[in-house]
Amino acid sequence: MLLSNQDGKRESPPFRLIEISDGHATEGQALLTLISEIWMGGAQRYAAWPRWLEDWWRRVPDVERLIPWPDDLLKAAGELV
Repeated sequence: MLLSNQDGKRESPPFRLIEISDGHATEGQALLTLISEIWMGGAQRYAAWPRWLEDWWRRVPDVERLIPWPDDLLKAAGELV
């Protein structure tokens, strides 16, 4: 699951990756992360933070991997085209 990194810091990596497989995150953990991302993306205007998500949200950094900015943005953009 690829998520944008929205911590507001310019030097932070642009994406976070949660691998769903043995030895990484489970489907349930990925679903909990997705629910928290939806809440943070705008659902907080309509609903309170789910208390059952609190424990998981603290452990997300344990299962996610940050994808750093490429050394050469032009080269990386060319590879995408």
